Amino acid sequence: MRKTTKRSLTKKLDKEVSRIVRLRGVCARCGKGAEKVTLHCAHIFSRRNMSVRFDLDNCLPLCYACHFWWAHPNPILFTEFVKTYLGKFKYLALKRKATQIRKWNLEEMQELLEDLKEVNNA
Repeated sequence: MRKTTKRSLTKKLDKEVSRIVRLRGVCARCGKGAEKVTLHCAHIFSRRNMSVRFDLDNCLPLCYACHFWWAHPNPILFTEFVKTYLGKFKYLALKRKATQIRKWNLEEMQELLEDLKEVNNA
């Protein structure tokens, strides 16, 4: 049996977060549904920020066009959109959380993965 590593758990957590976000069913920007477009899990603050990497509030379902042809090339517009989408208070709390240093241990990661799977199955 293979030993569980932080790297393998990070991949599993990324996959689970992405699946939950895409299950929201519609692009947060243009409103196109999953039946018409493939939805992506777009992170508001980079996945390099471990404090918010697996935070569902840090992710939006965006279609390919809105993700790569609007959000990435227009970070200022994207930020303004996110402030409106989340609301100022929630955006500022997420921004504050994103600036914190977070180091996950294996037990925390495993527990979060189990919790996310429950959310996904609920």
